[in-house]
Amino acid sequence: MQCNVCSKETADLVAMRSEGETLMVCSSCRQSSVPLKKMEAIVSKVQKPEQLDLTGKGMLKENYNQIIQQARQKQNLTFEQLSKKLFEKESTLKKVESGAIKPEDKLIEKLEKNLNISLKEAE
Repeated sequence: MQCNVCSKETADLVAMRSEGETLMVCSSCRQSSVPLKKMEAIVSKVQKPEQLDLTGKGMLKENYNQIIQQARQKQNLTFEQLSKKLFEKESTLKKVESGAIKPEDKLIEKLEKNLNISLKEAE
């Protein structure tokens, strides 16, 4: 597999998670002094991290963002209304719906419950 930060091919990768993103990081990048936020900025320019199931609850559906958008629009909810309903930042919801970031498990649960949708693949 390939490190999401330096693109080095190695089998020694560790999953690191921050702000809804999962990064596969090699030992060199993991031990470097590069802050994780800076790593995320580098990754977003290079490639998106793979879909990983770190929880054992099923993988996120590939079209998760479209499912969210359709459900939100079907309920005639604006981003502002949905953010207040979920106690989440409006900007986070916009990024999730655009597919720019993948939602963390807690947000997935809130979205599934409040929009009556399923965002995880069946096991």
